[in-house]
Amino acid sequence: MPAAAGRTLAAPGTALEYAPGVESDDAVVVEVVSGETEAEIVCGLLRSAGFECGYRDTAADDSALEEFIASGPRDILVHARDLEAARAVLGEAERRADTPLDLPPGPGH
Repeated sequence: MPAAAGRTLAAPGTALEYAPGVESDDAVVVEVVSGETEAEIVCGLLRSAGFECGYRDTAADDSALEEFIASGPRDILVHARDLEAARAVLGEAERRADTPLDLPPGPGH
């Protein structure tokens, strides 16, 4: 069962950003995304489904500039106990995003 929702992230700009209760020894990577904006969106989706979620700079980003810029890949973190359920939520969201909308024809069609 997912942890309680409604928790917020630590102060933005920290090297490691976890939701309260998602500690480094308990956190597992559920997804890697392209940047902070996408990390906020994915964590928002997971939080809306009842999961505690956080993100951090990914360990795969090994650049001399990584300490000075706020861009680059982010690891999305959840509690280890929530990993499979969180993957299912993200998988469903991806399937829905890939499904074309069945919109009525526009004017003149």
